[in-house]
Amino acid sequence: ILRHARGTLGAQRIGLVTTSGVRIEDDVVAEGDFAGITGARVLFNDPSVDAAVLETSRGGIVKSGLGFSWCDVGAVLNVAEDHLHLHGVETLDDLAQAKACVARAARDRAVLNADDPRCLAMAEEKAPQQVCLFTLGDLSESLRARIAQGSLAITLEQRDGAETICLHRDGGTEPVVAAADIPATLGGAARHNIQNAMAAIGLAQGLGIPLAEIAVALARFRSDYSDNAGRLNFFEGFPFQVVHDFAHNPPGMRVLCDTLRQIPVAGRRICVLSGIGHRHPEHIRPVAELIAGQFDVFICSRRESMTHLTEITRDFPLEEIPGRIAEALRAEGVASEAIQTIDLDTEAVDQGLEMAREGDLVALLTGTVEWTGARVLQAAARRQALMTEA
Repeated sequence: ILRHARGTLGAQRIGLVTTSGVRIEDDVVAEGDFAGITGARVLFNDPSVDAAVLETSRGGIVKSGLGFSWCDVGAVLNVAEDHLHLHGVETLDDLAQAKACVARAARDRAVLNADDPRCLAMAEEKAPQQVCLFTLGDLSESLRARIAQGSLAITLEQRDGAETICLHRDGGTEPVVAAADIPATLGGAARHNIQNAMAAIGLAQGLGIPLAEIAVALARFRSDYSDNAGRLNFFEGFPFQVVHDFAHNPPGMRVLCDTLRQIPVAGRRICVLSGIGHRHPEHIRPVAELIAGQFDVFICSRRESMTHLTEITRDFPLEEIPGRIAEALRAEGVASEAIQTIDLDTEAVDQGLEMAREGDLVALLTGTVEWTGARVLQAAARRQALMTEA
């Protein structure tokens, strides 16, 4: 959105920090997890950068702080059961305290998820005029009361037969964009990406970008490897559907399953699962509960190494992860013949792509974003080359 509206914003060069790296415009200046003070410093030390979008991780906040004393706008999307029991964060309330630092630092606007009670509670630390709340639900009486006090709210409403994201303020309501017009929502099936779009609208509007420009930018944002690597990426070039997602905890797996259930599949649903059990072994069983009835074939695997997670305490070696996933799936009623175990995710991804047939869907739920995306693109290129030769 900022790159599209750079003229309105008065910023020519936009920097971005995420768990995938640091970008300035189209240039990748650093690869890896920079979501924190390290990535922020890269942008702050570059005098050519006019505006910065910073993913600010829980771990970075706890270990090193925000990396900035204030920001114009900031959003907190959720407080979910991930990253607990690390760096002294033991409970969801502890996690909320860490994430609330982003809301506190936002001097103009804090954008908060009204459907998450811990996010909603952060609004009490801000003046009403500094708050924008978003929800997939209706405009409740409590939200109406907050709007009357000066807050903004973003909801999803039916307008002319289409689910439409609307901005509410004291004095009126403005439709922004139909959810299905944002490619990343997959026609509205990906509800979590509707929420993400709502948060982005709140941030961009808080920076003074007109809603019409925001809508145009969102209509160009796709759920693919180039726009949002590792997040619900669908790949072309196969006679079957291929989707890759970084989901690695129960909340993430739940929204992924909710989305994939809306995708028509004529053949089998094949799941390559290698992104769980490394950071939080206790997630294996609840994830198995969530996905057991969602797929026809399971390929259980693991990542080769987790050297960046030296503080993880696990009472079993990495090599046991595929077997433990398989055991958890069987405990949920999945037949043994529907489960394969392959040690490393590299071979597991290849197996999933090789066994798929026309009409199938292959879901690659791995924790290796760049490698998986590159592997799928290579497989599609090889398939295309063979077809050309034939």
